[in-house]
Amino acid sequence: MKKLLFIIISVTLLANFAYSFNEGTTGAQFLKILVGSKAAAMGGAFVSVADDPSALYYNPAGIAAMNKMGILLNYVKYPAEISYSYIGFVAPMGIMGSFGLQAGIMTMPQMEITTVEKPEGTGEYFSASSYLFGASYAKSFTDKLTSGITLKYIQEKIVDATSTIIAFDAGALYKTGFKSLRIGMSIRNFGSEGMFAGGTILTDNYPKWTDGQTPLNIYYKTDTYTLPMNFNFGLAYDILEGPTNFMTTTLEFQNPNDGTENVRFGMEYNLSKILFIRLGYIFNWEKFKYVLDNMDDLTQNEKIENLTAGIGFKYGFSGMDIGIDYSYTEMGLLSDNYMNGHRVTLTLSF
Repeated sequence: MKKLLFIIISVTLLANFAYSFNEGTTGAQFLKILVGSKAAAMGGAFVSVADDPSALYYNPAGIAAMNKMGILLNYVKYPAEISYSYIGFVAPMGIMGSFGLQAGIMTMPQMEITTVEKPEGTGEYFSASSYLFGASYAKSFTDKLTSGITLKYIQEKIVDATSTIIAFDAGALYKTGFKSLRIGMSIRNFGSEGMFAGGTILTDNYPKWTDGQTPLNIYYKTDTYTLPMNFNFGLAYDILEGPTNFMTTTLEFQNPNDGTENVRFGMEYNLSKILFIRLGYIFNWEKFKYVLDNMDDLTQNEKIENLTAGIGFKYGFSGMDIGIDYSYTEMGLLSDNYMNGHRVTLTLSF
């Protein structure tokens, strides 16, 4: 219990320090993309579950309880041909604890460069991309308490300018001993500030002086930005524990530094450890109040925005488990003209 209190106090103090900065716009928004179709289908309420390799994203403490090596491959397709690919690997090492590695990349199609002189396009193109690389370690202190930490390297590129940031996540999981009730908490993306630099941002000759005059070398200074930090606290409870049927419910409170607090609900129904049906909902009071006040003017997609659902299958043979999961996230206005958030995940454990 003393160890649990120490972790709770440490994470809480860290969260308070993180949110002592003013709320506002953050960068590296790709870090907010949910990983793993299982967790996404449960509304992202996964900090107190964290029982597959996607725990590397939600709560690194979860990998300490895994007794098999695991690999997770995740692909998310968004509107405007934007996609996010992610891979996570977990390796249990017995009494030494568990180690994990993760990598993610967000890509988008090339866009034509426009200028004041050529607003229709110059014929030249630029690209943008974002990268994440992380290493995690977790260990069980007792049969009830586990904790973990992740060190992350984050890089974003646009044209020939680059921003690089070092950040970390920390989390804990605790089995209360009251039936199946579990408590989970984590803080994600705590790190230094980022700033784009390099390439054409560094120097230029301005203005274009006439012959005989020396141009002035100047430095285009970009503003700094913070990462989208998020403090998460959640509960998980198995309301059905049968020989062939199993149902888990989750409740999670999230406090992001670039938005308002939200509450997430998740549910997973497990049939014979083969078929999995999942539902989730992300509740934001400001959004909920907006929907109530404008019910007659909103589309059906806007009314059910933040609803999540998914399905999964798992098959085991020769000591290996193969899981295929799919999740759907309603995206409101984007649903009318583009598409919803679809995720497909392949999980291997051996």
